[in-house]
Amino acid sequence: FLDLIHRRMTLTLGEGLGAKEKSPIEFFEYSYGASMYSPVMFFAVGTGGAIGAMLRYGISQLPPLSSSSSLFPVATLIVNVFGAFIIGLIAGCLIRTQLLSPASTSFWKAGFCGGLTTFSTFSLETVGLIDKGHWGIASGYIVASVVLTIIGVVVGRWIALCIWSNGS
Repeated sequence: FLDLIHRRMTLTLGEGLGAKEKSPIEFFEYSYGASMYSPVMFFAVGTGGAIGAMLRYGISQLPPLSSSSSLFPVATLIVNVFGAFIIGLIAGCLIRTQLLSPASTSFWKAGFCGGLTTFSTFSLETVGLIDKGHWGIASGYIVASVVLTIIGVVVGRWIALCIWSNGS
């Protein structure tokens, strides 16, 4: 099973159509279906979530970004803005093309971006700053988080629309 996940495979889609190369997720979608409640969708979301959460944890542990190195929660801001950019990129891609399958879309949006970004940590860090009397930093963090994540979505979506414009 693990070998299946780590390599690409060739799947013949009917007589006379020849072989079409499929990713492991596309193979499982073809074999077992990709309904909203299928094991494929849960696997895609779970895998994406695990990868996103591990990336978030790794970024938060980098010495210049760790919470012990800085009063301002830089690591959480970075992962939230990056996740917003990625989800904007995915949304823009889906407007112009069917490049991503339903399971791949769920992997990136609900899984990876959901595991990577963290509103609860943002909220906890904001309350922590307020508890310490750092109202100005807390206010700046709130404004920066909201504004930059919205900009991240807009820029990601704009890039995707530019890449996949006019039937490209």
